[in-house]
Amino acid sequence: MESPLIRADILGKLIVIQDVLEMMPGIKEMAEFLSRPVLSIPGISDFFLCSDDFKNINCSGCGVGNYNCECLMEKKRGISAIPMRTLNHVYGFVILKLNDPGQFAPYEPFIRNICNILARTIENRDNMIKITEANDELEQYKQHLEKKVEERTAKLQQSEAQIRVQLDEKVLLLHEINHRVKNNLAIIASLLKIQMSYIHDEANKNVLKETESRVRAMALIHDMLYRFEDVTNIDFKVYIEKLVRHLQNIYSAELRNVKLNLDVRDVSLEMKRSVPCGLLINELLTNAVKYAFPNGRKGEIWLTMRTVPENNIEIIVKDDGVGVPLDMDIRNNDSMGFSLVTGLAEGQLGGKIELISNHGTEIIVRFEREGLDVSRPY
Repeated sequence: MESPLIRADILGKLIVIQDVLEMMPGIKEMAEFLSRPVLSIPGISDFFLCSDDFKNINCSGCGVGNYNCECLMEKKRGISAIPMRTLNHVYGFVILKLNDPGQFAPYEPFIRNICNILARTIENRDNMIKITEANDELEQYKQHLEKKVEERTAKLQQSEAQIRVQLDEKVLLLHEINHRVKNNLAIIASLLKIQMSYIHDEANKNVLKETESRVRAMALIHDMLYRFEDVTNIDFKVYIEKLVRHLQNIYSAELRNVKLNLDVRDVSLEMKRSVPCGLLINELLTNAVKYAFPNGRKGEIWLTMRTVPENNIEIIVKDDGVGVPLDMDIRNNDSMGFSLVTGLAEGQLGGKIELISNHGTEIIVRFEREGLDVSRPY
């Protein structure tokens, strides 16, 4: 047997409350527990319980189910009602029928102590019931939330699948559009090349050659958008390598004694800025090839493209050719090439252009990677 919670010896009678929680399965056990020791106390001839917590107890003073925390039996002669109370609540009374109140008086504190313990036991039981009910309610709410989450997840997965299908369809459509634009531009470039074969005037032939180069520079953008998974951005390292090979085919004679040096870092641009940027680079390289090395002069061309602080893109095309006049204004001259370069750099890309003439020609263009959409349809 475990150590008792309370032990008392009254007139040789041992009263023990072993475990208050074990007393609480029902009022029958409590009554049986109390009947043995309480009736052994001098002066008590009978007792019973009056409690709103135990409705199956018959109280001749209050009546079954009519307990109102004021037992009427206490008003009768020879009756003592000892409350079962805690700080928060009165749970009922132990009603004692006394033959001799004076003989019972010394033992009244002990009976009150038992009643207080019973009250705390009832309160603990009620608290446990409330905790259990709260846990059950919390578990139901948890299950409800889990169900809602599962339903919401299923809807999101369904929506995500639908969005994925729509996105795949749009990507496929964009690929097809870029493919058709590329083919149409390629047809235009081929027509220009065919037209050149019927022209004998070198000036007119050069105009068509420049136009073909520009058309193929734009076609190359759409070809990359068609061939690569990313339909929104262009990898300019790959693009410039392809563009240079294209220029070497068109201007093979002019580039016979000229070396092209590329320093292109990992730079990507969205489509609306890729087209004017591609045309700009094509124009800068074409101008250098055409005018920097007359009469088969040897030399080098350097092309640099990189990201600089504040998310700007910097393009530098430099040559060691004959150079341009020191007093030349790049924005006000009769050269179509410089006019086009200025329009692309400042008008289309919203950037700044700088011309340096020192042992050759150096043109520097800087613009924001994600600047204002100032580009116009080409």
